[in-house]
Formats: sequence, C-alpha cells, structure tokens
Amino acid sequence: MSIRAKYTSVWDDSIELTSDCEYEPDTDTCFDIDSVDVNVDALGMLTDEYVTLPDGTVIRDCIFEY
Repeated sequence: MSIRAKYTSVWDDSIELTSDCEYEPDTDTCFDIDSVDVNVDALGMLTDEYVTLPDGTVIRDCIFEY
C-alpha cells in the first residue's frame, strides 16, 4: 500500500521544487509525482532528490519513477 508523500528535487544545490507523490515502502519506489510549472531552462543541473514521508522521515535512496 502506497503512502502519500512529498517529492523534492534540488537544482544547482539551491533551487528546491516540492510536489506531491506516492511512495511504496515495500518496493522503495517513488511514483505518481505531480508536475511543477517552472521554466526548466532556469533550473540548471539536478543535484539531489528525496522523498519526505508524513512523519518527517526523509528517504534519499529509493527508486524514482518519473
């Protein structure tokens, strides 16, 4: 059973974009990530991404399905 969570992508170590997602703990997979309306040319390079669960737990090492 998946958990509604937050997906955060970090660009050039400074720009953070957060949106809703689903996280499946049994498979350690983040999926159904909501899109964010942003000028992708202004973002630069993806430097980090993680999932935050409702209890505040941050998960960095999981499978991201875009």
